[in-house]
Amino acid sequence: MDAADDVAPPENALEQAARPDVKGAQSLFRALDLLESVGARPRDLAELSGRLGLSKSTCHRLASALVQRRYLSFTAGEGYALGPKLLELGFLGQAQHSIVKCARPILQSLCHETGDTVHLATLDGGSMLFVDKLSGRRRFEFRSRVGERYPIAPTAVGKALVLDQDAASWRSYYDAVGDIMRPVVDVESWLRAFHAYVESGYTLDRQESDPNAMCVAAPVRAAGGKIIAAISVSSTIKHMDEARVAEVAVLVKRAASLVSAELGFSDANPQASLR
Repeated sequence: MDAADDVAPPENALEQAARPDVKGAQSLFRALDLLESVGARPRDLAELSGRLGLSKSTCHRLASALVQRRYLSFTAGEGYALGPKLLELGFLGQAQHSIVKCARPILQSLCHETGDTVHLATLDGGSMLFVDKLSGRRRFEFRSRVGERYPIAPTAVGKALVLDQDAASWRSYYDAVGDIMRPVVDVESWLRAFHAYVESGYTLDRQESDPNAMCVAAPVRAAGGKIIAAISVSSTIKHMDEARVAEVAVLVKRAASLVSAELGFSDANPQASLR
């Protein structure tokens, strides 16, 4: 358990004074505190009551209202957890996120130029999360959807997201889906490829996530040089031979560089590589 997990929401005088004095605001803030309390893991009524300094009856009333509106869910024996409504709002928030907004015109140009499916993804714990997708002009459609999570190891965009991490971390991503990966590529070959990706600045999915797919990806960096997202172009092996991989890699790296520049990153930045 994370150490921060045991820290109750602050209720000091300064924070209370900062809360607007409007009718109903106290109940609103208590409901928000309750939501934040179950952010790390599910909690039962007794635990929530103790953390928030509320009576069980008040806590139950707030929690029940949030369950009714789907902001919380309740499971007997586990307690209250974040509900599906928050997930829906999270996806909408992703669509409004600055990186999605600033990247969209560049992704549209990349999609138009290649005719292939373009993805924008971010790192979400040990997985990658699609935050934007543009379908290409081909007569097929990749089943990926905005808001879906996928393992890091098989995907080009996932690899691009962890390009600055160390070999031990790379190995952990492979091991997490080893049963799927081993029939396609052994771990030593996969790790050697990663070192090559660091040198080239782009990553590949050579039929690792889908036997009919080839994907090329490159990382997007924030002003300080940290990788915060990745862009990929995905196509079928019919439309993406080795010669075209090299051509698409140039376009993907250029798109990632343009988005990075929009976020304040410069290739001349001495922190371009954090490794």
